[in-house]
This record gives sequence, C-alpha cells and structure tokens, in this order.
Amino acid sequence: MFDKRKIKDLQDQLEAEKAMVMQLRTINATLQESFEKSTCLVQIDRNHRLNIFTFVRNGETFQIETFSAMSDDVESWKKRAGIE
Repeated sequence: MFDKRKIKDLQDQLEAEKAMVMQLRTINATLQESFEKSTCLVQIDRNHRLNIFTFVRNGETFQIETFSAMSDDVESWKKRAGIE
C-alpha cells in the first residue's frame, strides 16, 4: 500500500500534469489561430512564359503569376520550399 506521503506526491504530480496539459492546449489554440492567419505556399508551376505561385490563406486560394526567365528553376524552388 501507499503511504500518505506517496499519495500526496502523486496528487501533486497529477496537478502539475493537468496544468501542463492546460498550458499546451492554450499554446495549441494560439498556434492554430496564427496558422489560420498565415499564408502558405502550396504549389509552384510553370506554364509557358509564366511562373505560377499558389498560396492558401484563411481557406482561400490565391495565385501570383510572374514572367519566367530561362534561368528559373521551378523544381529547385519547390525543393527549397518543401513542397515537393
């Protein structure tokens, strides 16, 4: 059987763990809110003379088109952006 001191230590540990869970939930909610407000690059494509960059922000998709140069390396950009 457990003595009173061991039970008290376990109760204290439980309270500390509960506090940590609450703190992590708050951090998670903050991160989710921040993520929703951020813009994420999701795709890079090349269509003839255009580079097409596709972004998502707040659930909406946006595209930015730029004129491409022969030296543009879309595959390298994808690798550096972590989307390939």
